[in-house]
Amino acid sequence: MCRHGKAISGKMTPLGHTILNVTVAGRRWLVDVGVGNVGPREPILLEEGVEARHGRWEYRLERSSLGYWLLRHHRHDGWFNLYQFSDEPYYRADYEEQNYLASHHPDSPFVRRIVAQHNGAEERLALTDLELKIFRPGEAPELQRLDAEALLQILRERFGLVLAPQQEVALLRRVESLVEASA
Repeated sequence: MCRHGKAISGKMTPLGHTILNVTVAGRRWLVDVGVGNVGPREPILLEEGVEARHGRWEYRLERSSLGYWLLRHHRHDGWFNLYQFSDEPYYRADYEEQNYLASHHPDSPFVRRIVAQHNGAEERLALTDLELKIFRPGEAPELQRLDAEALLQILRERFGLVLAPQQEVALLRRVESLVEASA
């Protein structure tokens, strides 16, 4: 488990993200394909100072001032802290409540918002409600505001998500409530 970027800059955040440290042939690897739109697409060798390139996406593993592992991502404006983590092992019991809250609690962003992400090789897509952010290596993110009619098409064409008719109806109802709340 790990703490996101703000924990490194002085404000302590709770453990809130699941990662794996995997040992293969005596070498340890960080495996994480779920840290939002700029996370690594491939394992990263778990060694201090290692830099990894996944296509044009760049990552670096360092040690934080607290002695934790620190994963950083190179953006258009320099190196950005993604999260820090320790070598402490975690068990299923450590994750169960966090997973339940993330998927069920009304304050969870995954419950109260429309969220979709696609980590492509050349661009990363992050949909939050009716905002689509497009990330490309070395460039500032591009923001597109969507209308309700475009949402299903974007999900199909850009994210490769095809919803069942009843899912589309439920999603469009959610979009209507977003539009009403912002009016």
